[in-house]
Amino acid sequence: LVFSAATLVCLHALTLRVSRNERSAWIAAMSATALPATWVGSVIMTIDPVLVFFWTLAAYGFWRATQENAFRFWVLTGLAVGLGMLAKYTAALILVVFLLYLIVYDRKWFFRKEPWLALGLTLLCLSGVIYWNWAHDWVSFRHTAQIGASEEYTLWTPIRNLLEFTGGQIGVVSPLVMALFAWVGILCLLRAIDDHRAGYLVLLAGVPLVFYLVVSVARRPEANWPITGYIGACVALGWVWAFRERSCWARRFLVAAWVLGCLMGCAVRSTDLLYMMGSPPPPGASPEKLYLGMWTINPDVDPTNRLRGGRELGQALSRYVEEQTPVPFLFSDRYQVTAWMAFYTAGRPRTYCLPFNRRQNQYDIWGGWSELSGRDGLFVTGGDGEKARRWVDMMLRAGLFEKGEVLETVEV
Repeated sequence: LVFSAATLVCLHALTLRVSRNERSAWIAAMSATALPATWVGSVIMTIDPVLVFFWTLAAYGFWRATQENAFRFWVLTGLAVGLGMLAKYTAALILVVFLLYLIVYDRKWFFRKEPWLALGLTLLCLSGVIYWNWAHDWVSFRHTAQIGASEEYTLWTPIRNLLEFTGGQIGVVSPLVMALFAWVGILCLLRAIDDHRAGYLVLLAGVPLVFYLVVSVARRPEANWPITGYIGACVALGWVWAFRERSCWARRFLVAAWVLGCLMGCAVRSTDLLYMMGSPPPPGASPEKLYLGMWTINPDVDPTNRLRGGRELGQALSRYVEEQTPVPFLFSDRYQVTAWMAFYTAGRPRTYCLPFNRRQNQYDIWGGWSELSGRDGLFVTGGDGEKARRWVDMMLRAGLFEKGEVLETVEV
């Protein structure tokens, strides 16, 4: 919540500096507020709100540094980029934005010390990360490179990925706001040759979007990947809108876009209501699905399902942990479930994540499997009892345990 609010403040300040128009700044801030992604990011703590804040702060610092020749803003830029990369390595894309802007519009800065000192501050922020990765075979960079990797690549894969990327972006910003972004993007592109402000906004929005569009050809995309690009898009919308007085219909369309975006944001944050409204499954139907009148919804396609179940799981596991001596160790095939068990189970026990059919994570570095010989274990996975039985059978065949059984299903 704090980072989302701070981002809106920085966005307002950036737009005000670019456009020199208070109305533009408020339109940019309102457009950002209307993005469903903003509604999600304001209540769910992921790395994206932190990334977007430092991206916006860096964009603000760079603009003021280049336009006002103020050393303190070069310092701000270097620190913001460095801290943004500590949140998420892909914050480095803003360095591409800055580099292209200087090449096209302001090459004199290559021969001055301030940008290089800012880059030095960024590297100083990352020095601990760089050293640690050097000492550990660059494991976090290899982990990042594996995100979205597909085991099978066919002729259909890039088409599927690009369709998912496009649909995901429409969901992140809402259809009407996306239409406005496309409109201002075209106008800024047409002005970019003669107007450095338009060029800066095109780069600020276009570099993340184009980069992840290309990545999506080979990797299955996540909707949040190019989220930083919409900072530049919001600033561009506020700037372009103030070029002249807009018609009544244009103003209504803008308001409708804001309202639709806010409604979509509310819906994403209130999916619990759907489950409360669900009806019992018909005879013979799967109890794992949600039934709403004529519609049948598979909860696995609901990304907000990842936010549910931690407390209920912890309560169920606590009973086994408190009743058995010696205490069984807890492990899962999913690193999110592994983290839930560590946080919500009584006593905050150490937990383990099976290193099968997934990319590397922090549990592989922490290890500890060699210390578990001869102990009982409680395994947790997502899905139904049949899936759990398959896991039990597989571990018994592999000789990991002498015997095993499915204990219970935790309903959420």
